[in-house]
Amino acid sequence: MYIPSITHRIVLKPNEYEIVLLLDNREVSMKTDRNYIQDNLALRGINCDTRPLVLGDVTWIAKEKKPNGIEIVLDHIVERKRVDDLISSIKDGRFREQKNRLKNCGLNDIIYLVEGSKTKQAEMFGVDRIMSAICSTQIYNSFFIKRTSNIEETMNYFSMITKSLIMKYKNKPIYAYSFKRNTLKEIPIVRNIVDKRDNCHYHLTYDFFSSINSKTEALTISNIWATWLKCVRGISSDKANTIIYKYPTFALFMKSFKKCQNDYEIEKFFSDMVTENLPKRKKITKEMAKKLYKLYCSEKY
Repeated sequence: MYIPSITHRIVLKPNEYEIVLLLDNREVSMKTDRNYIQDNLALRGINCDTRPLVLGDVTWIAKEKKPNGIEIVLDHIVERKRVDDLISSIKDGRFREQKNRLKNCGLNDIIYLVEGSKTKQAEMFGVDRIMSAICSTQIYNSFFIKRTSNIEETMNYFSMITKSLIMKYKNKPIYAYSFKRNTLKEIPIVRNIVDKRDNCHYHLTYDFFSSINSKTEALTISNIWATWLKCVRGISSDKANTIIYKYPTFALFMKSFKKCQNDYEIEKFFSDMVTENLPKRKKITKEMAKKLYKLYCSEKY
């Protein structure tokens, strides 16, 4: 695992950058007015840039104030769904796929915004089913859920977040690394290490964020293994990454795991994965260790 040197970090001083809201160019209010959201955010005094985003509908960057300057992604991303869009995504499977990509995107604050109220399509689909999907997103995926009634409320919310970020970073430098020598599963661990080492918080560059979240990026065996793990209730992305860091494939995991003969060995198997650089929330509990053993090694489950 490569740990970047402090000499390689990127620093934008307070007077060298501006906070910009990035809006996906497919995120439109009406087909007849593709600039509707951007124009109305501008009227609210928000610096907004429209471009194709590889993930999410809205995010924020610190943009260096010079031509072709560095762009650093702040730790906030919004997936906006109108109620009818949410129903369609549940039906065709995009709902789960998008949540998995958001959970592993490298940003900490993921906002799932649901816009609109009851519609005829919602009543036909089932209001309880919609609420169940929203609740599971909050409880099991740990996303922040925001409900708005209409596009105007949504834009007010985007405006409020932007102004809050401007105040948060006022007169403060912003730090980043380009973690190009690290794999996606290593990034949370490496960021935790360098944050503690340098006593600051490191962000991702926009170019790197886009490259690791591109749909065209090859799906690896480790990606598939991570998806399997996260299907087990109680296994978060952080816990899955803890396992995958030591056992990048299911075959390697099972080769060692099936050697466990008792509860002590099962618990030790997972405790040996944890280092001082991993926060407690990533540790596999004794109960979860037994559950995984029963799932993967028991003839009956």
